[in-house]
Amino acid sequence: MYQTLRSSASDYAPGTDSEFESYPNLDRLCADFGLVVAKGVDARGAKAASADAVSLAVNYVEKTQYLTPLFSSMRQLEAFVADNMVDILHGYLCGDA
Repeated sequence: MYQTLRSSASDYAPGTDSEFESYPNLDRLCADFGLVVAKGVDARGAKAASADAVSLAVNYVEKTQYLTPLFSSMRQLEAFVADNMVDILHGYLCGDA
């Protein structure tokens, strides 16, 4: 249903993936909390208008929960995460997302 750019923390060592070296906040959330950057889907899980669109998500056994709006670039998603990290984590950890 979506392409995962970064998988859970067990699959890599933080800071070693050149794809994410320019996105330290996304790298940290993926490494520490097992979140993923989903590519090509919107918050409802439907195919996005742009295949390059990205959002931050968490994978559960039965569903994927999207924690951020859809952005057209990784740079935009990184900026949003940097500005809203506390709210994103609160939603994820407390179930308010």
